[in-house]
Amino acid sequence: MMQHRGDSWPFGPRLVIWLSAAFVIVVCVVRYVQAPSFWLDEALVALSLRDASPVELFGKLERGLYFPRIYLICIAGIREIFGYHIWSLRLLPAVSFISGTILWARLLSRRSASSLKLNLLAGALLIGSTFWLEQAIQVRHYSFEVMLALVPFLLGDDSFDESLAEGKRKARMVMLAIPCFLSYTIHNGPGSARSGVVLASWAAQELASQWTWSGRINRTRDAGGSQCLSD
Repeated sequence: MMQHRGDSWPFGPRLVIWLSAAFVIVVCVVRYVQAPSFWLDEALVALSLRDASPVELFGKLERGLYFPRIYLICIAGIREIFGYHIWSLRLLPAVSFISGTILWARLLSRRSASSLKLNLLAGALLIGSTFWLEQAIQVRHYSFEVMLALVPFLLGDDSFDESLAEGKRKARMVMLAIPCFLSYTIHNGPGSARSGVVLASWAAQELASQWTWSGRINRTRDAGGSQCLSD
């Protein structure tokens, strides 16, 4: 039988991707420790976080800045625990970047299989993602949203067929939609607030429907079992 060239590599081709991901994470940690000064948009976020209360964070930010408010409150919570420092404001974005990089590596390693060429290409693309590296420690929401956006891609196609085509396990799809609340769902203005209410209502209805059908199925099974025993 002919053997694939990638299979003869001593540690497996996928190691290329994980080494690339480790390099990207090291770059993130080094930049985080160096604590470079803020970019302008980061500085506006930092100014908005300086003295604002959680309620005030849902109001107008510095110079009309747009920023996902629930995520902003999470950063404000870290500020309350550790104080108002550059490293504390950048902690959650950095953790999101590291988690997102791990998810990227996981997705790439699954799609590249045992092909050494594909793994080398995937590793090179991961290291060469300059825009992604720029988001490593920035007090912005991009690394957090990328991390959340990668989660559905880690599910198999069978999971989506089962939920969307067959109507089973809809709660899983609802759980994937809930992180939308942490993005631009809630902003200034009633229109965005309404979109958040609509999404919350839909999620509640789907979960209630899922649990209702599960309860009916269980009751039907119990009734059927009791009928068989009585017969």
